[in-house]
Amino acid sequence: MSSSFPNLNPLGYQGLNQTRPPNLSFHNKAPTVYDIIGFNLGDEWLDESVTPSQWYKLVSKARNIATWLSFANDISAFGVQTLSTDNGTKVSPDISQNIKLAGTANQIHSAPGINEIQFSLDGSVPLAFSDGTNTASAINNVFTLAGNPFRGLFTQAGVGGMVINASLSTTSLPGVVQLATSAQAIAGSNTANAVTPSALAAKLGAQTQYGVILGGGSTSALSVVAPGTLGYALISNGAAAPSWQAATNLILISSQVASSSTSLVFSLNSTYNNYLIVYRDLAFSVGSAYLLLQLSVDAGGTFISTGYSSGMNWTAWNSTSMTNVNSSSGMVIALEIAAVQGGSIWLCNCEENSYPIVTGTMSSINAMSLIGGGYSSATVTCNAFQLVPSSGNFSGTISLYGLLE
Repeated sequence: MSSSFPNLNPLGYQGLNQTRPPNLSFHNKAPTVYDIIGFNLGDEWLDESVTPSQWYKLVSKARNIATWLSFANDISAFGVQTLSTDNGTKVSPDISQNIKLAGTANQIHSAPGINEIQFSLDGSVPLAFSDGTNTASAINNVFTLAGNPFRGLFTQAGVGGMVINASLSTTSLPGVVQLATSAQAIAGSNTANAVTPSALAAKLGAQTQYGVILGGGSTSALSVVAPGTLGYALISNGAAAPSWQAATNLILISSQVASSSTSLVFSLNSTYNNYLIVYRDLAFSVGSAYLLLQLSVDAGGTFISTGYSSGMNWTAWNSTSMTNVNSSSGMVIALEIAAVQGGSIWLCNCEENSYPIVTGTMSSINAMSLIGGGYSSATVTCNAFQLVPSSGNFSGTISLYGLLE
């Protein structure tokens, strides 16, 4: 092999300077595009200024520009040496330095003029994902995972895929929700955890049908006041819990409309001993008829029609004389005097095994009456009554109120 030493004494022996085999030269620098004079194609240059030394070969002198090709000292400079499968198996090139990527049905191919290998998916690879309701299809065989990179959806170096971290949600960003405990739901100060039905039930407290919910303070469970008695209202007790108390002494029990009726029945309530009967627009089909109240001690099964001592005295608006109407078959509470009649009658002593009585007044457009009397045969506890006309039928609106004592 011949050698050339351009860096030595030019008067010394320079060798044969043959182009075949190439000349070898040693230098303390790397060759440049200007290192062309005295060199032939194929000559080699060893740069000893680096460790390990770097070897170059002259491969072109076109347009008087030297092109020196470097020989790498480590295998990585020669490109890909093997390909590894997902189970770690390494595949080396064949004798033609080629590694074949094998697929089925022409799924792997190259495009003319493009330095790339293209993969095409067939029906054996899922082209769509479904959440049970909606289906997402790949676009150009690519699925996009859309999300907030600040909430746990991102790519990571060294990881062959998408990394999804479960981040807790906030009032402004979505994420994973933790469930609140009953204590947290009752306190109401936690803003990160979601309230479950059971935790909400703890905040609401024990529920009572038809009860009234009372505030327990912002950090306490709610409480419930049990349903009140008919006619009672929830009254404040200052700093203490409110309680049911009578809203008024007169409680409406029922109101009925008679229309050409021969009787009208009212049930009494054991809560009350005294009742107020109010009627209006009272009219009779027979002139001179009057309306009787008859008691019942068997909840309206039968009505007592004897043993009463009851009467009504009435006078015209411009007269001083009185006219009396009385009956022993019932307590007189109204009389056919003129059209448009109204009155109010008290029925007393119903629940104390005593002598029930009535007292009150009635007026029309041109007369007024004083009403009084009762059942005098025996002491009774009555639980219903009926209104019947002495003859014919009657019409009007009658309301029954109980008096709370």
